[in-house]
Amino acid sequence: MKPINEFDSESQSELEALENFKNLITNIKLLKDKNWGCPWQKIQSHESLIPFLTEESYEFINAIYDKDTNNICEELGDILMQIMLHAEIASDEKEFELKDIINKLNMKITTRHPYIFKKKEKVSLKKSQEIWASIKNLEKANYAK
Repeated sequence: MKPINEFDSESQSELEALENFKNLITNIKLLKDKNWGCPWQKIQSHESLIPFLTEESYEFINAIYDKDTNNICEELGDILMQIMLHAEIASDEKEFELKDIINKLNMKITTRHPYIFKKKEKVSLKKSQEIWASIKNLEKANYAK
């Protein structure tokens, strides 16, 4: 993987994505702002947003089946908006923050793929699935304790 400061088109795209993500965070906070935000957005809860996450997920799935890449992109944005809204609700309720979601996801990715992030070795598809399932089962067993 190249350092992000190398100025090729891939790095520029990643930098643009990071900037756009920062703008998204700001926009979601503005939507939910107690004084100036959207009245409808301000009253939403995890529970009230369930039907919208379900609907957006089905629309995304349909876009995949339709092989409509423009719609796939749009529906992924709608799902990301749902994630961002839930993160902001949780932050407002002092439950967790967006950084916690990202941290947990990064931990899950690196933990469940030790052959990439620790050992730096190539494995077969079958072996990768075995490792992933084994680690996931271990995590579930530890979580149940």
